[in-house]
Amino acid sequence: MLYIILLFLRQTPRIETWTHVWIITVISVISCFLYYGFHINSFFQGVLVAGATILVKDLIHSKSLRIKK
Repeated sequence: MLYIILLFLRQTPRIETWTHVWIITVISVISCFLYYGFHINSFFQGVLVAGATILVKDLIHSKSLRIKK
C-alpha cells in the first residue's frame, strides 16, 4: 500500500521529491502505532517498513532504467 501511495506522490507536481520519504515514513509509523499499539517496537517497525518501501521503489526504478537503455 505504501508503494502505491509513493507512486501517487511522484505524480503530484506540488509536492517536492525530497518530502516523499518523510511522508511515507510518517504514514507507516502512524499505521504501525495504530496496529501494534504505542510501543517503541512499533516505531522501529514503521521506519523499517518505510525503508523497505523506498528500497523496492529504487530497485524497480533502476531496473526499468536499465531495460530502457
